[in-house]
Amino acid sequence: MSVVLMLSSQVSFVYSQPSDLQFEHITTYNGLSQDIVNHLFRDKFGFLWIGTEDGLNRYDGYTIKTYKNNPGDSSSLSRGAVLGICDYSDDGLLVAMETGLNVYDRVGDIFVRPKGALESVAQSYCYMPTDDHKGHYWLIVGGNKLLRYDLHEDRITVMEPITGSRSSKLNSMFLDRSDSLWIATDSGVALFLGDSLGFQHFQILDPQLHTAIAPYYITEDSRGDLWIGTSSGLYLFRRGTRTSAFVPLGIPVSGRFLDRDPIGALKWDRRQRLWVGGFSGLYCFDVQRHTAVQYVNNTDDKTSLSNNRVYDLHIDPSDVLWVGTWRGGLNKTDFKKERFGHIRHSSNTPFAGKSNDVSTVYEDIHGNVWLGGNNSNVTQITFSSNEYKHFSHNARNNRSISTGDLACIVGDSTGVVWLATNSMLNKYDPKTESFSRIDVLPHEFRSMLTIFLDRSGFLWIGTDAFGVERYDPKSGIIVYFGPGSSDTSYHRIISSWSLFQDTQGDIWMGGWQGNNNLHRLDTKTGRVVSYSQPQLHSVRSMYEDDAHNLWVGTWGAGISRFTPSTGEIRQFTEYSGLPNNFVKAILPDDRGNLWVSTERGLSRFSIRDETFRNFDIHDGIQGNLFYSGSCWKGHDGRLYFGGENGLNAFYPDSIKDEEYNPPVVITAFRVVDQPRALRQKTSPERQIVLSYEENIFSFDFVSLDYSAPEKNQYSYKLEGFNNNWSEPGTRRYASYTHLDPGEYIFSVKGTNSDGGWSTDIASVHITILPAYWQTWWFRSGIMVLVISILYGLFRYRLNKLLEIERTRSAIATDLHDDIGASLTSIALFSDLARKEITSNPSQATERLQRIAESSRTLLDKMNDIVWSINPENDSLEDTFLRIKELAVGMLGAKGIEYRIVIPPKIPDVKLPMSVRRNLFLIYKEIVHNIVKHSQSTKAEITVGFESAQSILTIHVSDNGKGFDPVTAKRGYGLNNIEKRADLLHAKVQFTSAAGSGSAVHIVVPLKSPV
Repeated sequence: MSVVLMLSSQVSFVYSQPSDLQFEHITTYNGLSQDIVNHLFRDKFGFLWIGTEDGLNRYDGYTIKTYKNNPGDSSSLSRGAVLGICDYSDDGLLVAMETGLNVYDRVGDIFVRPKGALESVAQSYCYMPTDDHKGHYWLIVGGNKLLRYDLHEDRITVMEPITGSRSSKLNSMFLDRSDSLWIATDSGVALFLGDSLGFQHFQILDPQLHTAIAPYYITEDSRGDLWIGTSSGLYLFRRGTRTSAFVPLGIPVSGRFLDRDPIGALKWDRRQRLWVGGFSGLYCFDVQRHTAVQYVNNTDDKTSLSNNRVYDLHIDPSDVLWVGTWRGGLNKTDFKKERFGHIRHSSNTPFAGKSNDVSTVYEDIHGNVWLGGNNSNVTQITFSSNEYKHFSHNARNNRSISTGDLACIVGDSTGVVWLATNSMLNKYDPKTESFSRIDVLPHEFRSMLTIFLDRSGFLWIGTDAFGVERYDPKSGIIVYFGPGSSDTSYHRIISSWSLFQDTQGDIWMGGWQGNNNLHRLDTKTGRVVSYSQPQLHSVRSMYEDDAHNLWVGTWGAGISRFTPSTGEIRQFTEYSGLPNNFVKAILPDDRGNLWVSTERGLSRFSIRDETFRNFDIHDGIQGNLFYSGSCWKGHDGRLYFGGENGLNAFYPDSIKDEEYNPPVVITAFRVVDQPRALRQKTSPERQIVLSYEENIFSFDFVSLDYSAPEKNQYSYKLEGFNNNWSEPGTRRYASYTHLDPGEYIFSVKGTNSDGGWSTDIASVHITILPAYWQTWWFRSGIMVLVISILYGLFRYRLNKLLEIERTRSAIATDLHDDIGASLTSIALFSDLARKEITSNPSQATERLQRIAESSRTLLDKMNDIVWSINPENDSLEDTFLRIKELAVGMLGAKGIEYRIVIPPKIPDVKLPMSVRRNLFLIYKEIVHNIVKHSQSTKAEITVGFESAQSILTIHVSDNGKGFDPVTAKRGYGLNNIEKRADLLHAKVQFTSAAGSGSAVHIVVPLKSPV
């Protein structure tokens, strides 16, 4: 049904089209904040922002992030409706609302109230913010005031007057290709000429309505003319002549014109079709063909437009149309799906029986397409006039098609069409437009599976269990090939679902039940040859290529290339890339490809490269399940495939992979499972610095191709950890744990929905700082410390060895000097006594006494040496006891009254051997001098130890005759004391006076080096 209207040239409106659009609905059930969508905006990073009556939403193709007002959070969005969005500065958005202006901070993921000059409109009714790409932001405030904000100078300029009336409502703004600003107002359109010239105003006049029209929305075509959506329909404003004309978009319905529908949104697609959003539906206006199509809500079709009132439109670079509606949420349709020409039952494309099942398809000599479905329903489509004609069984009319499901449709060069139902053959006469029925199945249980018209005009009929028949339409003669035939070679042909004639004229039959082998009937000899290879079983479709290879599509074994002359078979299955092994039909194109329909989609197979390119329901095919034998190649190369959800009618050359390079964006960054702000930059790398404790992190990412996000693939790597790209997959996150400190670069790339890799790569530079013990300076310090300790230990060990060596040398010296001298005197006295024992007995006795004294002295010295080198005597307590024992022995033997003071508690302190030895010999020398020279009757000895300073003290005094330290003759003993004190770094103080006794005070620092 169509009607002709006038716009300079003839424009026709039709309610049908070759491919019916299907819409995906995104509503509050999917996470949208509200189902009234006022505004749609794609930001510079590729995210889709959806402004509703209650909140703002960010969509990445997978998830919706909602922003709404929270009364207790000053960083949340203002309350009310979102009326406009635009990019602002580097990392923000301007969000215009009925309650004021908001600035969205991408880094903090928060909203802030405007600062500076914009603060004056922070709480004003605002909408339609626009960036003119010259450092200016334009904003409609209060409905009738236009502001220009200079970001760099932080200055607002009020632009007026725009129209002849200050009260005229401003509806929208539009930047044309030259970045000139147009304003749609209630009194016309205004063009901004510059600060000095102001605005030039144009009225949109309609001579039929005899009034000026109020523009709502403006867009521009490729010639520079303006298309204007108004309160009374669509208008074209020609800039050259400055004239306007009404563009009709509808037909009279219930006394009113739908083409006078208020228009609030306009968008051009890449095919130069104008999409028009009205209050009564969505329109597609083809400027070249002067045709328009309307899309409306159909309650019986879940994929129709969700609501007829359209508020905004957006077409993104991936060729997806977004439709914002009133109370219907967001609608999405992918224009790329049109390339497969999906036709299904709808109000615009009505199928017979209202069923989408297409079990068979055929194109006749006139270009009409016949679709067969269940219950004898047949649809004939004439694409040139967009007419749909229906045929169905009528029990009262024997000239109607017979009852039953359609098995197959074929036709001849005269225009006659043959249609096979399950049990009856039907002949359609195009002259009378009626059917005649031919009973070619005498057996009541016999059923037709397929029919085939060979080059001689014979009609071959494949049955389910009773072989194959050949019917001659001219004579009506039927020849039977199958069980019960006189030729026993035919007995193998039990059933056949596919028939084909090769270039030699032989008929190939795909076996089905009973005997599923492939059979070849030699039309010259009448003999049948069967092929029992598993790769050739249950054939549903066949095609012969130029090299005389037979390509067969099987039920469960994929497709096989069979060369009859050699018997060679090359099989292709799911492991080769075929989407499914249950092949339903095969059609060739003109470029050396085979198009293969299966139970899991459609595939294009390159015979030359032996590669598959698979398509599924997201690419626009009717559904993943196709029907056996439901295919046809048209006269102009168009391919037809039928299935459970309609028909695909397409030109193979139009099926090209999308070249769109989608942005790849990192949407989330988490450290130890906690969200962390990440700046979105257009530069390829961002910098992140983490502490050594933050070496567990993850990234979320998306490829912003909205066509079929579930088909987008990703690959990523973390340089410094693994420099190889990961295997492609649909996973949209990557996580890393317990990474070492260092420099890393995380990179991710993605594909579009057709599998093409985007050139855009998102990267983040990550620095994990080391712990202080992992830093070079700490490690260097530790190394120096270890070396110092080792050196100290070495020096300590060396000093110990030197100390031992010095002690050994001192002991050797003592042994040589003291003991050697004593032994020498003993030997000398012994020789003298031996000689004098008879001649001078008294002298000999004296000699023996001196030998005895020398022996006792020698014994004392040996005891001192043994005590000093015995490690069991290392304690301070053992030294104090030795001091006491010496005093008791020497002073007591001389009859000198003595007093010894020792601390009641002696700390557990170890004294080196050299310290004990030298200290004891100093003390012994002092006591020896008291006994031998002092002539004292009393002596006092006091020993002590100061733990805090690790100092050992010995104080010895007597009441003897004393001496003058200055004039006294220094003997061996005093020198020996001073020498040993120097070795101990000790201080020795003598106090004495003639006739007043004497005292010696010794201070030994035990921590000093020895």
